[in-house]
Amino acid sequence: MRKGMLILAAIASTTLIGCGSQPILSESGRNFFSTVQKCSDQDCKVMVTVNDCAKGDISVVDYVDMSSGPADKQRTVTWTITNESGYEFSKESFKFGIFIKLDGGDEFKNAQASGKTVTIKYDKKAHTDTNFYSYALTVRRTDGDKGFCKTKDPWMIT
Repeated sequence: MRKGMLILAAIASTTLIGCGSQPILSESGRNFFSTVQKCSDQDCKVMVTVNDCAKGDISVVDYVDMSSGPADKQRTVTWTITNESGYEFSKESFKFGIFIKLDGGDEFKNAQASGKTVTIKYDKKAHTDTNFYSYALTVRRTDGDKGFCKTKDPWMIT
């Protein structure tokens, strides 16, 4: 009887260890947090490249880590499209260039889209209980089509 319980406990432990080490996968099936950009300075710059607009293949870090850095100063995060031409961040009120998906209270404010850049202010002093924020980046074509690309949904850690 003891031998059976010991084997069962070993199997259960092995299963739990295996579950704990599983990566969180994104829609594309890759490790969700495979690319990280730590932003501890007052100004954080994040590069964005549009590879295939229709499929939403937009290269940007999986998450921007704002958890370190000055807690007493307002900080700025700026996303910049690196493609030479053809794309810009949306300025449309119904589908703006950046959208924070969870209510961040007063942590995030003054979002501005201007061509190839979109900027938002982050105030760590106004931090809420939430530490992970999913946000949407909306890019549109500037050529004759002027259609929207499929939205990209990375994360921010505060």
